[in-house]
Amino acid sequence: MKRTLLLILLTIALLHALHITEDTVWDRRENPYIFEENVYVHSNATLTILPGCEIHIKAMPSSNGDNFWYDSSGEAEAKIFYVSGRINAIGTEEEPITFTRYPDTEAYAWGGIFVDEGADKPIFQYCEFKGTYRNVFLDWTETCGAVCCHNGDFRIENCTFTNCQTAIGSNNIQEDMFIYGNIIQATEEAQYYPDSRYFGFSISSDYEYNQNHQCVVARNQFIDILDIITGTYSSGAIQMRYIYNKYVRSNEYRIYDDAEESLLRTQSTVAHYGDRYYNWASQIRVKGNIDTVGYFRKNYVYDHDIDEYSMTLIMPGFYSYISENTFDGDIRVQTYGADSTIICNNIVMNGNNEECISVYTPNAIYNNLYINSMYVRSSDDQLAFFGNTFATDKDYCISHPTIGSNVYGNLLIAEEEIIHASNPRGTFSYNYMNHPLPVDPYFYDGGGNIIGDDPMFADTLNGDYSLADGSPCIDAGMPDGDYPPTDILGNVRVWDGDGDGIATIDIGAFEYGAPFWGGIEGYVYEEDGETPLDIAKITVDGVQFPEWSDSTGWFRILTGPGTFTLNIERMHYDDQQVSGIVVEQGSPTYQNVTMQGLEAHDYDNLIQKYTITIEQNSPNPFNPTTTISYSIPADSRVVLNVYNIKGQLVKRLVDEHIERGQHQAIWNGNDETGKRVSSGVYLYRLESCGKKITKKCLLLK
Repeated sequence: MKRTLLLILLTIALLHALHITEDTVWDRRENPYIFEENVYVHSNATLTILPGCEIHIKAMPSSNGDNFWYDSSGEAEAKIFYVSGRINAIGTEEEPITFTRYPDTEAYAWGGIFVDEGADKPIFQYCEFKGTYRNVFLDWTETCGAVCCHNGDFRIENCTFTNCQTAIGSNNIQEDMFIYGNIIQATEEAQYYPDSRYFGFSISSDYEYNQNHQCVVARNQFIDILDIITGTYSSGAIQMRYIYNKYVRSNEYRIYDDAEESLLRTQSTVAHYGDRYYNWASQIRVKGNIDTVGYFRKNYVYDHDIDEYSMTLIMPGFYSYISENTFDGDIRVQTYGADSTIICNNIVMNGNNEECISVYTPNAIYNNLYINSMYVRSSDDQLAFFGNTFATDKDYCISHPTIGSNVYGNLLIAEEEIIHASNPRGTFSYNYMNHPLPVDPYFYDGGGNIIGDDPMFADTLNGDYSLADGSPCIDAGMPDGDYPPTDILGNVRVWDGDGDGIATIDIGAFEYGAPFWGGIEGYVYEEDGETPLDIAKITVDGVQFPEWSDSTGWFRILTGPGTFTLNIERMHYDDQQVSGIVVEQGSPTYQNVTMQGLEAHDYDNLIQKYTITIEQNSPNPFNPTTTISYSIPADSRVVLNVYNIKGQLVKRLVDEHIERGQHQAIWNGNDETGKRVSSGVYLYRLESCGKKITKKCLLLK
């Protein structure tokens, strides 16, 4: 019934709309495209929009929700694109495609692009979207997002979303998704009814499509965007992966005058890796489940906000792993209700307002470095707090340890006391402390503790809190224990630092003199072996968490010594596997990887089909002749000239009206007079369809 009602409304609306019923191409020669009506792309039709197109859609005041509701006539005042076929909007970095509101007035918005459930996969590359809200049909079908895909299948890369109430919306996820390289930003106050805030995403999946798909959100920027929502329907339907994104809430330009929260929230399993947060979030949620551990790894979180009481709150959910992050400023990791959470190998520094870690449920906290940060607060009877270095100018290191707390092997330096509580509890063993332990009937001294004023850090002026030669913390930790294999730097955790022939763990987060535990590192490249490929997922059997290649293609994965198989995956590329990699303790094993694109080829071919292209001449260098191949998307006049490096015309190879398609021109090294030119660098330039492309060639005699 719901679907029938929607079809009836659409039938009425179609009487007052632009209909695209066959394959159609828009190019910038018709700019601007202005629509005061809905645009419908019908089934079996493809709308291809070429670089440089400017598309203006009727907008209405966003503060009045009635402007965005379809009435009984099947119309809403603010207009949309409704896609039942396919839309390919393929811009370039130099010539993006623009979708914007008409009129371009603050607090006005249009409905966005709605891709129906039965539509083909849309492609948006280098597009700019400005001023969108939503449309709501009478059956409550909602176009939530500047791009809203009800088919759960899309490709959105390198686009900019400005002042869009929601940038990307999707549900009924049907395959793995990849959202890459976009900028989502707000430059004006949100005035949407009824919720006046900006959302980055609204991505969800229903039980009907619960296939545990993965959504990778990579190398995007979120600027003054307060909310990102994922997995709002089915808790296990989507595996969200936030990789190398940047989140900014600016101090210089504040859209929100009140202390409104920023949220990165989810009901799905979430992993955050390599993200950068700058005064952005009040809450970042991390969640796993019994089958998949959620992780927050190698992120940088900076919070030195102008608001004295501002604080970033990292909230691990069940089965979470918080490791190898840098927390700079007023940041708290709070594990309330989070069973089986590990917090390790982090750098925590410069906190001023509240405790840097609050634990309320069974957890392990180890190998962390705390520099001038507030205390760790424990309300957990099963807390294991070991192998940490706490060097703070604040009053104390640990607050309210409980009876079952086990605090051992830590280097604890504080201003006034180590423990702060009216009735300190727990067991303290093999710690180095600059204050003695309190005397209390609930407190137990497990032995091996050292009281001293100088643990002998290597170079604190330059931020090096590892141990110097002769430190009393070397080989002074608990003799036996269930220790991790490495210290905070990836070096062997238990090592004979004083050379007495007995390997004993050091006190603190660093193991003095220990070698690198062992691992694999290298670069991931495109199939040419030269172009770096980022966001490649690298896994090794037996290693719990993956690594992801960075913008240079570099990766590093700790394995320990042994023989391993390296698995590499990347959206739109063939999976790769390298077996028999031997890793020895002491130094990494280097292994580079090349990957061959899959859908990327089709994608590039689609671009070439509708834009002018020119290939590198072949051969190059050349003598006596070379061939220049080019293509044009439509019948048009073509000019192909050769110039010297001074910009002077040397030879006109083509100047005529040519049919669309692939063509070739041959230059024999002569100028316009037929005279042979000298050796050197020359430029050849193709002009057609309002565009110009220039490349270099080299003539050698």
